[in-house]
Amino acid sequence: MPPRVCFVVNPIAGRGRAARIWRRLAPLVSDLAAGQGASYTVKFTEAPRHAEELAREAACEGYDRVADAWVTPPRTSISAMESAPQ
Repeated sequence: MPPRVCFVVNPIAGRGRAARIWRRLAPLVSDLAAGQGASYTVKFTEAPRHAEELAREAACEGYDRVADAWVTPPRTSISAMESAPQ
């Protein structure tokens, strides 16, 4: 089964710089995922601590990896993955 990856992006991090960078990276991520037979989803945060909720949801939805991009604190996704039910 191909890997499933969820990116959690904080679009306002760095005064909007994260969103600008993500727009440039998105086509590269798409090409890389297609080349590897992987699928991915991008979830954008909408409020403080929302990244943790999104990462926990992704873990519960069966994603193989959750990558946080420009999230503060930086271990939010990791802690959410660790606390998700198996």
